Amino acid sequence: MVSVVYRVLAGLVISSAVATTASAQITAYQGGSTLGFCSASDTAQVPVGEGPWISASQSGTTVNVSWGGDGWNKWHFRWGHPGGSEAAFEYGGDQKSATINEKGFCQRLVLKIQGCVNHIVGHDRCSAFQETDFTTDPQRPSGGDTCAEGFVWREAYPNDHVCVSPAVRSQAAADNARHQTAPCPAPLVPRMARRNDTVCVSAAVATATKQDNTQICRRLVKCP
Repeated sequence: MVSVVYRVLAGLVISSAVATTASAQITAYQGGSTLGFCSASDTAQVPVGEGPWISASQSGTTVNVSWGGDGWNKWHFRWGHPGGSEAAFEYGGDQKSATINEKGFCQRLVLKIQGCVNHIVGHDRCSAFQETDFTTDPQRPSGGDTCAEGFVWREAYPNDHVCVSPAVRSQAAADNARHQTAPCPAPLVPRMARRNDTVCVSAAVATATKQDNTQICRRLVKCP
């Protein structure tokens, strides 16, 4: 969290974030009217147009949060669970990321970011908080390819992780055990579980295999 220091110049108490543009401006003061100097230096405005953005991704139990936007020299970042308290942090303008260690599965997080222009005199000018929801990964005992309940890996070929019913997996194993490959005698056709899969199967199995391949993403384990 950015610490805050106070400087007294000609009777004025001025608050500025350490190592920000504001403190650099104070250092440049060479005498004369401090109010005039501060007013002349205090020219930053809230950028016109869209406010800051915020997004998140996950790696293991770490949620990586990033944000950005032009013209802001201070950030207010908050996060929490819906209906719960929020953790609040203040960062300098150069920091545009944070990490959250979340070990729970399918946990919904509310992430918020506010961009501010830090002023030497008077109040900071800040955007509204931009907010996004992020749900952590479900439990995946078989890694990223873990199937939803009721589905298993097809294993029609090595490392075939298309999720199918147990009956389809058994069918694929039986088809492989016959060791019959193209050219296939009629009415059999190549299965085509992948591009070079030439195992001979019935036309119905080949059609079902093609359909299973279109469901790859939909059958992975997901949060409720």
